[in-house]
Amino acid sequence: MIDTRFEMLQKLIKLVESQDQDNISLALAIAENHGLFEEIEEHIFHSFASWQRPKSICFDLLNITDVPDWVFLLKKLEILDLGGEEISVLPEAIGSLTQLKELILDSNFLTSLPEQIGNLEKLEVLDISYNQLTHLPESIGNLQQLHTLNLKSNSISSLPESIGELCQLHTLNLEWNHLKYLPENFGNLSKLYNLNIERNHLSSLPESFGKLRLLPILSLESNKFTHLPECIGNLKQLKSLNVAYNELISLPDNIGNLSYLEELILINNKISVLPETIGNLFYLKGLYLDENLLSCLPESFSKLSELHFLGLYGNSFSAFPIILTQMPSLKSLNLRKNTLSGLPSDLGKLMQVYQILLPKSIIEQTERERIKSLLPNSQVDFSG
Repeated sequence: MIDTRFEMLQKLIKLVESQDQDNISLALAIAENHGLFEEIEEHIFHSFASWQRPKSICFDLLNITDVPDWVFLLKKLEILDLGGEEISVLPEAIGSLTQLKELILDSNFLTSLPEQIGNLEKLEVLDISYNQLTHLPESIGNLQQLHTLNLKSNSISSLPESIGELCQLHTLNLEWNHLKYLPENFGNLSKLYNLNIERNHLSSLPESFGKLRLLPILSLESNKFTHLPECIGNLKQLKSLNVAYNELISLPDNIGNLSYLEELILINNKISVLPETIGNLFYLKGLYLDENLLSCLPESFSKLSELHFLGLYGNSFSAFPIILTQMPSLKSLNLRKNTLSGLPSDLGKLMQVYQILLPKSIIEQTERERIKSLLPNSQVDFSG
């Protein structure tokens, strides 16, 4: 009897190790009838394990179009990786895998998620990037242990209010969607540390956004903002703010409240004047204002004593901003595609600058030689 049981187990193991879906279904059916289910379950985990982690299944690009029914029998499953397959429907039975901690569904053809996804109350990581989702179920708010949610590259136009209930969420990727607004309670995600909302259709942020005080990095690149919301000034821990490729015409005065900011990216907007409060950004190292409408800089600019990189490419400067000669830490300056006719002798004060990119409108060879002589240790380029 022992030999017969052992032989049967070996045959079932071979069926499982073939990774053929029909063979596995057959093996599980036989195993249930003969009390061998737990042993076979462990071999399934081993056969499909990813990253050498127990209780995990990774289909590893087998091009499956449907989630096999036998998967939902594995009640101990903690990690399910269905990424890079050809799945268009996630069965409601996914809600039966209540021990799941990680669910990877990226790069499929999903257009929706079942409400039963909310049954996965132990889920910590959910990756649904590169699908065709248009919305999320309200039950998403039940995932109280979720700390990472990746929704990049879908077609989501709005988020459910319940997303504000994800109290453990620290990483949220919403890049490349169709979002026009965020829920009013978005600021309840008080543990958010990594947030990407680039390439959407946002023109405003909810007032509660200012409660996200742990954010060190915020990118609003490629949206529809004409004004930077006042609530941004409450994000006191920000070190990097990217609002490039929007339609900004100005910055709020409280931008100066971001006292720890080290990088500010405002490329390709319609800004013609900077507020005096920008001089309060004492730790700023990189300021990128390329492709705007600036023709002068505020007096407070000289307070930016830590500024290393300054991009002013493609603005409306007709004269070199003299105030830049008062910036002891400046190392790289881009003034290409401006209409400068010449540069002052004070330029020689920028001895620490290792690269200065100037417009090709300075065409006189004698003027070019004079400028290079003022900055003998710098790479001076007139090609732009």
